[in-house]
Amino acid sequence: MKLDDLFQLQDTLNERVGLNWAYFRKQLADLPADRDVLIESGQWIDDFLKAMSSEIEELRSHTYWKHWCSEAQGGDRYMVKDVESARAEVIDMLHFWISLAQVLGMSADMVENMYREKLGVNIKRQDVGYSIAAKDKVGELPNCCKCGKPCKVGYALTGDGPICGGCI
Repeated sequence: MKLDDLFQLQDTLNERVGLNWAYFRKQLADLPADRDVLIESGQWIDDFLKAMSSEIEELRSHTYWKHWCSEAQGGDRYMVKDVESARAEVIDMLHFWISLAQVLGMSADMVENMYREKLGVNIKRQDVGYSIAAKDKVGELPNCCKCGKPCKVGYALTGDGPICGGCI
């Protein structure tokens, strides 16, 4: 099964709760989008983030995360207690992850393309020594040492200074 197949299956499931993926794909194809569309998209995002947060906590419950419990004290803090149930929680999160992509108008192809692009940025960041501690003050973006523009996508630090994600 491919990512596109998963998107189609999730679309069918989401239609049952009133989410119309085709609507968001059309409305968010050309940015900037209409304010009302962005608000509706944001409402769905909030709902799916709440659901995904719950799934994350359910996944955490399959470990002995309470550092004070006897299992954690005995060295099993990070042990997965029930692998099959943990896997089911990951799949639940995948459902919500695909839904989040859909309410942002993303297709499987768009996700794959953006993933590959961001993967390249992340690899290059690691190669040049990406550092959170070296970032400028919150709200201020440093200028790229190559193009001179603010580093909006993220950046890596080099001996010459910050390089934005577009120039990496």
